[in-house]
Amino acid sequence: MDVTTADAAALLGVSDTEVRRLLRERLLDGRRVGNTWIVDAGSVHRRRRLGLDRGRAWSPRVAFAALLLLAGRSDGGLSDSELSRLRRSVRGSEAMDVVRRSRDLLASEAWRVPASRLDRLTDVAGVFVTAESALHLIDDDLGPVVVDAQVVHVGLAAIDLVRVRTELGARAADASANVILHVVLTDLADRLVDVRVQRVVTAVLLGAHEDARVRAAATDFLSGRVATLAARGDA
Repeated sequence: MDVTTADAAALLGVSDTEVRRLLRERLLDGRRVGNTWIVDAGSVHRRRRLGLDRGRAWSPRVAFAALLLLAGRSDGGLSDSELSRLRRSVRGSEAMDVVRRSRDLLASEAWRVPASRLDRLTDVAGVFVTAESALHLIDDDLGPVVVDAQVVHVGLAAIDLVRVRTELGARAADASANVILHVVLTDLADRLVDVRVQRVVTAVLLGAHEDARVRAAATDFLSGRVATLAARGDA
C-alpha cells in the first residue's frame, strides 16, 4: 500500500519537507512518479513503531558533544558541569536513544556534482564519506552496509557548506541528485577530521536506516561505544 507525502507526514507527526528528506536519504521507502513522491506505507509504520521522531531531541550543540564523547573526546565546547551531566546521560542511554536524541544535529541536501569532480569529493577539505558509502570508514564492528551505486553519501560541517558547494560546482537537485550531503550542524569542523568521530556520526545516520540489518549493525556499534564510555568512569 502506498501513501502520499502528506499522509506520511501526518502519521509521523513531521512536515512534508521532512518526509521528502527521509525519502532522499533512504530512511523511508518510496518511489518517484514524475515530480511526485509515493511513499510505502509499511515503511512509514515501521518508522513510527521505532519512535525515531518521538521524544525530546538534544540541541545540535549538545548532540555533537554527545557524539564526541562516544568517539572518546570531550572537546565539544560544553562547560565542565554541562559535560558531566551529558556524560551521565549518555552512559545511561540505549543506542536508539542516542539516534533519536541526535536527530536535530543532522540536516541534508541533495546535490548534483559534475561528473569530472565526483571522483575527488573526499579530496575537498572538510568532506568525509558516510552512510551507505562508508565502507572504508567502518570497521568490522559495524558490519556490512548497503552500497548505493547511483548516489554518494558524504558528511560535512555546516560551517564549510558554502565553500564546498562552490569548490565542487554543485547545484541543488532532487531526482537527478548524485550526492546526498549530510550536514552536521556544528562550527567545530576540525573535530570531524577524526575518523572516530566520522564513524560515530555514520552510525547515528545508519541507526535510522530503513534496512533492519543495517540499523542493527549501527546500533550494535553505538552500544559498544556507550559501554566503552561507561567503563571509563568519570574521566
